[in-house]
Amino acid sequence: MIPVAGRGAEAQSTPAYTFDAFISYRRKDGTRIARRLRERLLGYQLPAPFEDRRRKLNVYLDEVYEAATEDFFEGTIKPALKSSRMLIVVQTPAAAEHRSDGTENWVAREVRYFRSLPGDRRVCVALGSGGFDDPLPAELDRELPNVERVDVRGLARRFGFLSENELIKYIGPIYDIQAHELPRLRREEERRVHAQRMKFRTIAGSLILIFLLLAALATAGWIGASREARRQRSLQLAGQAAATPSGELDLALLLVAEALRTELTPEARRAATQILSDHPKLLSFFHCPGVAYSLAYLMNDDLLVLGCEDWLIGWRLETRAEQFRLGMSESPISLLAVDEHGLVIAGGAMTMTVVDAEGRSEVVPTTHKKEIKRLSLSRPTGTITSEDWSGEFRYWNVEPPLDS
Repeated sequence: MIPVAGRGAEAQSTPAYTFDAFISYRRKDGTRIARRLRERLLGYQLPAPFEDRRRKLNVYLDEVYEAATEDFFEGTIKPALKSSRMLIVVQTPAAAEHRSDGTENWVAREVRYFRSLPGDRRVCVALGSGGFDDPLPAELDRELPNVERVDVRGLARRFGFLSENELIKYIGPIYDIQAHELPRLRREEERRVHAQRMKFRTIAGSLILIFLLLAALATAGWIGASREARRQRSLQLAGQAAATPSGELDLALLLVAEALRTELTPEARRAATQILSDHPKLLSFFHCPGVAYSLAYLMNDDLLVLGCEDWLIGWRLETRAEQFRLGMSESPISLLAVDEHGLVIAGGAMTMTVVDAEGRSEVVPTTHKKEIKRLSLSRPTGTITSEDWSGEFRYWNVEPPLDS
């Protein structure tokens, strides 16, 4: 409990107090702490069970930055001290130091004058910096050895912090809360702090949920917009392919392949059917290394095969159904070849994958030292011919593995 500082022999009557507390501090190193402490005191509200004692506090803090004259002390400081019920001394290193001329600083004078006044007055110490055993102004540590030092050092930090448990040590005496009522006040304060934290968590959780919902909606919108953009791009390419002159077959196939790769739209399929139907003898492949895909078409069985980096996809154009889809991550496709019976060869850097029209596949390793440049397939002899960029040829018999 904060001790009574007034001298009992002089306490003949209880004067009317204008200020609930007077904060005494050394401007040299205690201004921030004193201001924040005053703000916390004025901003505190008693819990509901003590609402009958709620009132607006009046806390004095000298912030007039003028010369410390004797007239100002006599005409302003003394009357304010005389009208204050409590004196809060902000403990800092400078508060215990003498002035440059060797005289006592104003904090010490304020303490001595306040303690000489009559009435039920209290003195408490706000430990702003230093330690609990450091000297106090006006030798308070000797004259009041049991004076409680309330730890307010958190107020000196950048964002200023003072726990409710420490603040209550001032609130109790200011609001005339007796010692036996303090445990209840602390419990009520703990409940209020807990409720505030739960409210904060609820609000934070709601904000996070709203953010996630908005993010999900934005993602869904982005996916939809991206898919629509791909569809529009596929339609544009399919239209350009259909409008390509018949003498520019390579360009038409390139546009069709890009349209199919971008989005498998009905318009892209129709464009492929239209272009390839005009060239019934087209049984080989079209390849464009710059865009990393190859296109092969088999007229008799209406089979269109697209090799796109690490995917091999076959479609039946007549039914617009996907015939097969094979992942080629182990050997990315660089070339395609197809024969009149639907046997497809996907050439990689060091391997080839042979696929029949039903999608059954077999990986065939090669002994090429360089990337494969050209592929051809001879169904009558059942052999694959491959050529790499060094000019070396390899011949492979593929009939037995697929027919077995």
